[in-house]
Amino acid sequence: MGVSYTICGDEVKKLVKAAMDTHHPTLSEAGVTVHAIFAEQYDEDGQTLPAIKVHGVPAVAKIAITALEDRVRGIADAKLTIDRGQWHGISETRRLALLDHELTHLVLRFDEDGIKLDDIGRPTFKMRQHDWELTGFASVVERHGEA
Repeated sequence: MGVSYTICGDEVKKLVKAAMDTHHPTLSEAGVTVHAIFAEQYDEDGQTLPAIKVHGVPAVAKIAITALEDRVRGIADAKLTIDRGQWHGISETRRLALLDHELTHLVLRFDEDGIKLDDIGRPTFKMRQHDWELTGFASVVERHGEA
């Protein structure tokens, strides 16, 4: 089965706003908009499968900057996709931390006049990469240790 998508409800919208207001006030003050959707995927037996991947690895959520062409069409400044199956299995504290994480990827661009705006007067961004990413194989560490 393929991945299906639905728009997130008010609960998620309120948590996104809370995360932005609390941890990313510059995004909030700039009026940044985020459109959140759920992604879900199931196998033939109805078992939940990972619906989101980032760099080929299953993820609970991902965020992307909306292209100017789509912003002109009225789509929000950023697009947030959340794996519904994983979302419903985590606490509200972890949900807020997840949203904080995703919003941290959005870095406002500034010029001499302040926040740099696009052709339709919306704030522009760049994507912040993670401070660290850990990958590896336990068997290789066992064989070679710190090397």
